[in-house]
Amino acid sequence: METWVEVVKEVLLKRLKVPRIKHISGKESYEDCEILIVEYNGDVYIIGLWKGAKALYAKVSVGSLLRGSWGCTNLEYSPIGYYVFANDSKVLGEKIADKIQLLDKAKDKLKLPLT
Repeated sequence: METWVEVVKEVLLKRLKVPRIKHISGKESYEDCEILIVEYNGDVYIIGLWKGAKALYAKVSVGSLLRGSWGCTNLEYSPIGYYVFANDSKVLGEKIADKIQLLDKAKDKLKLPLT
């Protein structure tokens, strides 16, 4: 039986038409979420996935704009990216795909100079 994370991953593979998505389990990284890494349209997108008490949620960000590690905690506190919430893993996957496409259109405007 598929996990909710695998369902999200399948939706993203189909919607974004990417060849693969790397999954880093929370058990491997000692953090409280699952991480998906997606290469889309020339950039890398980092997705943190959490299962809350009442909903599933995710944070989507552009990898090149994240400072520090690509872990759950750093992703949560990054000011750049989108949160999405859903009660169903397929709906969550659809919303994540929408946000990746929005970030893809805006990523050049989001790049901040290093000081």
